[in-house]
Amino acid sequence: MKIINAQINILFKSIKEDKKIIEDMINKLSESYNLAKMEGKDSEMEDIPYSIPRIIGKSKHGHSQISISLNRAEISIVFDESFYESIENCITYIREKSKEVYDSLKSFVEERYLFSGITVTTIIDELNENPIDTITSKFVKIKAKKELYDVSTKFAYVKENHFININISNARGIEEIQDNINSSITKKVNYLSITFDVNDKYGFSEKTNYQSDYNKLVENIRLVERLCREEIPKLIKGEELDI
Repeated sequence: MKIINAQINILFKSIKEDKKIIEDMINKLSESYNLAKMEGKDSEMEDIPYSIPRIIGKSKHGHSQISISLNRAEISIVFDESFYESIENCITYIREKSKEVYDSLKSFVEERYLFSGITVTTIIDELNENPIDTITSKFVKIKAKKELYDVSTKFAYVKENHFININISNARGIEEIQDNINSSITKKVNYLSITFDVNDKYGFSEKTNYQSDYNKLVENIRLVERLCREEIPKLIKGEELDI
């Protein structure tokens, strides 16, 4: 199994347009990211929607990208071979990047967080059967005279304040294989892909005066880690899940 990418979203009540706030965030994040900010006169900036990013950047080692607007922060992570086969390394990196962003927002957002979420995509490359056969035999009972080319199915659960969304699909691509010391070849691949999307939007949507915070995101990440470690083997075998 490989964790190939992750997306972290942090939503909060809109903060005011203030160059000092933007500069302060950049100062806090510049050690880890190469950053760029939106430039303009104060009167021009006030007319730009809150959702448009004021800060964008890429991490110094190239694994993650960041985008911060006046009501949302997003972190996109792509894992390479030095990370993706280790759940522990991937989750540690996700925690580190999430905390960096929360620390940069803390004094401006204060107690106005709405909800947060994390999406993690995994590839199961050790199966000995066509992933479409795995999905149709265990999750989607569908029959047709025509052979399926692609298939995807989604399940959603609620656990306390959290939505737990599970998407199971096949994932096609091109993979490079080392042929010998000096050359490589490419081949088409088709793997089973399992994506977990865990967020506390249920608490935000269903509970009066709900308050999200950093601990809610920590719990989202903890749930994703447990799903990757414990529930993926059950999914593949068609066993009962412990959500």
